[in-house]
Amino acid sequence: MIKMDAKLICFFQVAVLVCFISSVARANDTATEITPAGLIFKTIDSVSIEKEDLKISREKIEVFYAFRNNSDKDIVTDVAFPIPNYDYVEMNVTANPAFEDFTVFADGVRIQYEVVARALLNGKDYTELLAKKGITIHNFGGSQASILNKIGQDKDNFMRLGLIEADGQPNWTVSKSYVWRQKFPKNSIVKITHSYTPCYGFDQFYSNPGYLEALPVFVRNSCVAGKEAATIMNGYTNKNRLVRDTVTYILKTANNWKKSIKEFKIQIEKKSDEFIGICFDGKANAVSPLRFEATLMNYSPSSDLEVHWIRKLTDK
Repeated sequence: MIKMDAKLICFFQVAVLVCFISSVARANDTATEITPAGLIFKTIDSVSIEKEDLKISREKIEVFYAFRNNSDKDIVTDVAFPIPNYDYVEMNVTANPAFEDFTVFADGVRIQYEVVARALLNGKDYTELLAKKGITIHNFGGSQASILNKIGQDKDNFMRLGLIEADGQPNWTVSKSYVWRQKFPKNSIVKITHSYTPCYGFDQFYSNPGYLEALPVFVRNSCVAGKEAATIMNGYTNKNRLVRDTVTYILKTANNWKKSIKEFKIQIEKKSDEFIGICFDGKANAVSPLRFEATLMNYSPSSDLEVHWIRKLTDK
């Protein structure tokens, strides 16, 4: 049997926070990583992705794009990096659920983007109401005391709407995007680079009754193969447990473009005490003991990319 713990682990710089969050648990009580959808453009037939380089480690995700405007006219369009919705609990017990360290450059120049944040609750938008009271949306007003101070005599109304608890704890969910305008000069290439700290999911495999039958399934679903898969299964005993951290990177949005990605490259790093599983519709090969790479030409993704880092722990 596979036992899943509802936990979410997010790395910010070198700090590690292990967070117990039942509210983010999905099917099978597994904590699901917070996964941005990547850069979102309006579909432009005349702009193609000449190259995409993707670098993934536990500490950082970096993406390099080379976009070509194949037309004889300059194109200016809105670009958005949407953040998965998050709530007050996630904001306070995880590191970086709002991807506050997101940075983006175009042709080497840092882009000053606009932060668009909206307050949502039960299908309604309360952004305007909160803004009138001077309450910031993206960080839930800064503190519960600050919220209570700003709403003053309107506390009962805010509680009636369900926006806050009696102690000022906010109940709304934040919908947030980083947005900017991007120019693609005619018959030219624009190089865009963005990076952020990933927030990933976590589960464990325990030696419960029936683990010998379940272990190959766990390994296969983690996309671990060859010698690494054999090492995990041959060296596993009832005193071991496997800890699996997962990051997903959305690839299929590339299919919104008229043409496939001319050249797609991934580089994924692991640590010396880890096994790694890479799930996508290509094949990544080890180029060193701690690095895996893949290069695909004229690539149209049929699935998203999942990276699993697996560690073996021995219980006393």
